[in-house]
Amino acid sequence: MKKIVSILSISAVLLVGSSGLGAANAVSAPKPGSTCAINPAMTGGSVIVKDKSYVCLPTARWSKALPKSSSPLKTKDMWVKIADSGMTAAFGMITNPTKKDIRIIAARSNAFSTLDQLHQMTMNAEGTMVMQQLATGLLIPAGKTVELKPGGDHIMFMNLKKPITAGTMVPIMLIGSNAEQLRFRALGKVFAGANESYDPAHSGMSGM
Repeated sequence: MKKIVSILSISAVLLVGSSGLGAANAVSAPKPGSTCAINPAMTGGSVIVKDKSYVCLPTARWSKALPKSSSPLKTKDMWVKIADSGMTAAFGMITNPTKKDIRIIAARSNAFSTLDQLHQMTMNAEGTMVMQQLATGLLIPAGKTVELKPGGDHIMFMNLKKPITAGTMVPIMLIGSNAEQLRFRALGKVFAGANESYDPAHSGMSGM
């Protein structure tokens, strides 16, 4: 995948350094409702403080404290496109075996990325397919399986810390709207598609 534009990378680093965005060992909890990102394109991160999650919502404001709980969701065949730097994405199957809908509102892979988002493909006003952040998160309907796939919904690694090579097992955590945490590992795989470039005009990526 092509490298994320410089302005986003620099801004993301500034936010991570100042607020602890995406850091598991943040010293203090953010104030719910306070600003968590410079612009909506940089939202989606999270911090965990004393077993409570705080998510940087698409409104660029911190969520309320979400007490930790275990997610009943199940994953299968999760994988990540290999990449040396810049951006990449994770795909696979997520199943909700319960009788209630579950909404995923954040993703984390701190070992490999400083910022992760939940993305969808959508048509912009110019008639071009672009990637945009899912404004209300990723819904996993009761009793259903949702496939994350190239050309569809996926987990986006916005700014890699280090390369993801073939065979690498990438740890990922998903956070639900009720703070349910789902932890799993996704396999690094070679894939020729999903070659996106960042499009700041649309707060998403084009070309998938």
